[in-house]
Amino acid sequence: QAAIRAGLGERGGAVVNISSGTVHKTTPKMIAYAAAKSALNAITRVLARDLAPLGIRVNSVAPGLTKTSGTREMWEPDDGAAAASNLLLGRLTTADDIAAACAFLLSDDARQITGQIIDVDAGNHLMGGGWTPMTDETIQGRIR
Repeated sequence: QAAIRAGLGERGGAVVNISSGTVHKTTPKMIAYAAAKSALNAITRVLARDLAPLGIRVNSVAPGLTKTSGTREMWEPDDGAAAASNLLLGRLTTADDIAAACAFLLSDDARQITGQIIDVDAGNHLMGGGWTPMTDETIQGRIR
């Protein structure tokens, strides 16, 4: 609301939410996170419809496992080779991959795109339930 009052829609504004590929999986012990990201996807679609008359586009980017300091324990032992071997494109997503998708959705090149959730996950969402490095063991290690 504050962004709209500040003029977000005056020249065709755009919003990009950061969702997650967890909505495609049944990742152990991640029920609250997956539920929150599923809700964010619904918010993205509803806001896209509600804000379109104001000239505002609303989309989301849904990263898969991303090579960051926060996920280091899942990829560091082999620099991500094992995790990447489970992905269709054969490499882990990077922060730059996510930033590029966001920059596109915020640009005029995406002026006709609204209400979409774009998976940036090397094709993981195409693999049935998807692959996840999160297991009961890795989650227990993070809790301790």
